[in-house]
Amino acid sequence: NLTINSGLYLSKLKEIDFRDGWLFAGTAKNINSKFDIFNYAIYTQLTYPLSNKLILTSTLRYDVNETKNNLSWRDGDYNLFSSYYSVKDNNLIGAIIKINYKYNDNLFFNSSLSRGYKTSGINQTPLIDESLKVYDTEYCNNLDFGINYLKDNYSFKFSTFYMYRFNPQLRLSTQLNESPLSFDYATFNSDYAYNYGFELNINLKASDNIIFNSYLSYLKTYVSSFQFIGDQIYGNRDAAHSPNNKYGFNLKYDMSKVLRGLSLNMSSSFIGSFYFEE
Repeated sequence: NLTINSGLYLSKLKEIDFRDGWLFAGTAKNINSKFDIFNYAIYTQLTYPLSNKLILTSTLRYDVNETKNNLSWRDGDYNLFSSYYSVKDNNLIGAIIKINYKYNDNLFFNSSLSRGYKTSGINQTPLIDESLKVYDTEYCNNLDFGINYLKDNYSFKFSTFYMYRFNPQLRLSTQLNESPLSFDYATFNSDYAYNYGFELNINLKASDNIIFNSYLSYLKTYVSSFQFIGDQIYGNRDAAHSPNNKYGFNLKYDMSKVLRGLSLNMSSSFIGSFYFEE
């Protein structure tokens, strides 16, 4: 039978922040920040069993988001400064089509095609150019496929995906001079980025006493070149905090027959090198 779920989402949020200290790399001694965020969305989900083994699910969401920021701050001489910015995202559309297939009681397949987004936003810091105070909406298209196998004392899970990002939002820091205290953070966009990879998990209960788990993953990422402060070119490489390889295992031997709660564990893990920041 066809199942339909629909709904309406409405949110009106006010964030107020009073702060004293070393702010905006020392540019401000105190700030008074007010965010007004208004968001509403309409969504619907359709679930249709094509057969006893095959289920098709589709979801569609329409979103509107508006953000306003009113900021005032004082410098070291207590001079007062202020700024006001407003951004609005209209016609944001997210969607997903998912297929789940039960081959038998032990083997399952799933696949999905989706589109998502991150709304635009406002950088409060006064240390960047006016053209960078507002960052753009990010859109993302994603395709993934997975296999699950479960039987008695053995199971494995395999998944693979490809993701393409338009206007990816990057959280970056900058240091204004030689002082380690002269740094600040902001969000910027590059033109595009992509990620793809796979992950494999295996679990085996060899006996009542021995349990083995292992995992293996591969991830390839790329962020296009971009500029955010000055003339230096950044990007054109892997994304930050995205190691290409991860793998590991854990072997557990249950010795509770000797002493209640006693067990021996042996494990090993590896994480490849990665960039710390974009």
